[in-house]
Amino acid sequence: MKQILFDELGGGDMNNMPSADPGWESTLYFEQAPESKIREFLNEKSCYSRGRWNDLPKSPGLESQVQGPMFKIIASILEEFKPESSTPGVSRKAVDTHTTFFKHDNVNHNGTSPDISIKATGPSFELPDMRSPRSVTPSQTKLKVGWSNVTAVFEIKRESALSPKDNLKQVAGYCRQIFIHQPNRLFVRALLITEETVYLVHFDRSGVYLSQPINIHKDPYTFVRLVVGLSSCDEHVLGLDTSVSWTVDRRTGRKVSGKVRAQDSDGSLIEYEICMAMPPFVRATIRGRGTVCYRAIHPKERTEVIIKDSWRTDTRFPESTFLKAGKDIDGVVKILAYEDNCGETRFYRHEDKHPHPSFHNRIKSRIVMSHCTGPLDTFTTRFQLIAALRDAIQAHHELWLLGILHRDISIRNILLGDPNPEHVGQRGILIDFDMAIWMSRTAESVSKDPRSGAQRWQSIATLRNRIAFAKKKLDPPAADHLDDLESFFYVLCFLVLIFEGIGPDAIEDYEEMFVSMDLKNPDAALGKKGDMIKHHYELSAWWGKPCERLVATFQELIREIDDMKSKILNTYSMSWEERREDLSKIGQKDDGHHERIIAAFDQALEDIKRDDLLKKPAQVTEGRANLKRSLAESLPAEVSNAKRKARNVRWTTNSKRQALETMLEEVEEEDDEEEEEDEEEEDEKDENDEDEVEEEEAEEEEEKRDV
Repeated sequence: MKQILFDELGGGDMNNMPSADPGWESTLYFEQAPESKIREFLNEKSCYSRGRWNDLPKSPGLESQVQGPMFKIIASILEEFKPESSTPGVSRKAVDTHTTFFKHDNVNHNGTSPDISIKATGPSFELPDMRSPRSVTPSQTKLKVGWSNVTAVFEIKRESALSPKDNLKQVAGYCRQIFIHQPNRLFVRALLITEETVYLVHFDRSGVYLSQPINIHKDPYTFVRLVVGLSSCDEHVLGLDTSVSWTVDRRTGRKVSGKVRAQDSDGSLIEYEICMAMPPFVRATIRGRGTVCYRAIHPKERTEVIIKDSWRTDTRFPESTFLKAGKDIDGVVKILAYEDNCGETRFYRHEDKHPHPSFHNRIKSRIVMSHCTGPLDTFTTRFQLIAALRDAIQAHHELWLLGILHRDISIRNILLGDPNPEHVGQRGILIDFDMAIWMSRTAESVSKDPRSGAQRWQSIATLRNRIAFAKKKLDPPAADHLDDLESFFYVLCFLVLIFEGIGPDAIEDYEEMFVSMDLKNPDAALGKKGDMIKHHYELSAWWGKPCERLVATFQELIREIDDMKSKILNTYSMSWEERREDLSKIGQKDDGHHERIIAAFDQALEDIKRDDLLKKPAQVTEGRANLKRSLAESLPAEVSNAKRKARNVRWTTNSKRQALETMLEEVEEEDDEEEEEDEEEEDEKDENDEDEVEEEEAEEEEEKRDV
């Protein structure tokens, strides 16, 4: 089993998965299924008698011998309790989907098959896009069901073949897709059922939470309540954020409009109108920040804004703290309104006497920010790109002087700013301060924070220190502003090496180089990064000598920094504690590194302007409009060897397409201690489902997307 999925589940050991104290599951959903009504159902209207669900075999030889009778029981429960709503167009229905393949998001495979799905209509649910073969499989089209219109899924097993903690991988794959396709989800619950027992499986942004086994024959009341509760017509009960509301076209079953209730600049609550032309951005992982971004319109001012929902660990400062501190700095995204506590994951779980050590409470925040021009890789001229990077570096410097370190510089966290600004500083915008810190924190507390971002953007010192100090079982030195500057260097190199210009082919050797930087082995990434700061790289004629000189100047600066840090690390006459202390001191002083590189960018911009006066401007291809999404996400599943004329990059083969896809999607690293080991699944269907989840996780392990 892929390590990254274990990390998402939130346990360092699959034999020590976070589990609820006994009795939690029996406290749920009393309002949805009163005891008196359950008693009446069991006595008169069910196949339950003499302490058993009689249709279930006692010793089934095949899983299918459990599936049929169990579906009949669940359907009869919903028929009796008939989840109802005062809202028109709301319904719930149990559907047998064990032979229906649900298409997964961003993964090219045939899909996976939950055994039983609770199909839903209502404000937060919509039919899958039946017109698109990328969205549905043929079997989905028949039942008109998918991840976007189910309240929950139930997985059926034989008791003799049950391995609850192993089977979590399969259920996690299902629930992960529900999070992706239902962007206003706070948590997702599922049932793992056999002919004898049921487990309630709960997923939220803190990971997984597993109930104790419930004997469905000895405790039919809890079993019925779980089925009814996970089929509720109350979206709040299901774990949906009702401050996000949708309008569904009754004719097509698709969402046609939406609103997000959030604060205005004066603190009053208003409803922003969601821009439906583009789907919300949703971070794909279960555990972690769970970032969701909506493009929306202010209802009064009619201006476009970005609304960002995210989950931070409760030991971190909210992102709004840093955005407010930097509100007067050009090049920092402007915060318009915010709510720092919209919910906490601990409230979705039982208050256990002894919480699992891997559990970290997460707090949801909502920020309303000004809208920016677009992602960095939608530049249309070399001047626009270089100016955007220059202004983002200047903003980074001014934040550092305020005592704020960003710590997550990447191609996705720098946006294009105003193409015609009032003054220098507004052409590139820094966003995503989830991992930012105050430099006043002690080095010891900072170093314990998990490292963020994909390896391709991280500095050599960050990777090298992690390896060296881990061998000594010591925390590495805290990241500093020089590490962030090196991340800017890799962003620049990625763009000028991969994008020859607007429309030309990508350079395949460079594609492979950047892919290799995200390999699991950090030593391999170190080797490639070492080459990048030492070797000369010839740029295409489109970029010209100004950009080539800029890369060389930046490269020289990064090489100086690396030499300085590696010299300290390799001073064996010093203890490891002394080396860590000296490395930490480097980042506490301003030696003019920002000023040097900003001056180099200014010189490059002047040279570009002179060049452009002497030659015809390069032909421009329209930039992409989608917020912080990779080029690859907009491509069809089958990519030929032909050039993609409407994109900045050539896709040579399917494997190359996947390689560049991994480069443009970022892998967010969560808590370092959250690691688990590989396991195998038993029957053929499980292996099929899990292989497909593993394909998805393998793509994410080499990437990590996001806002």
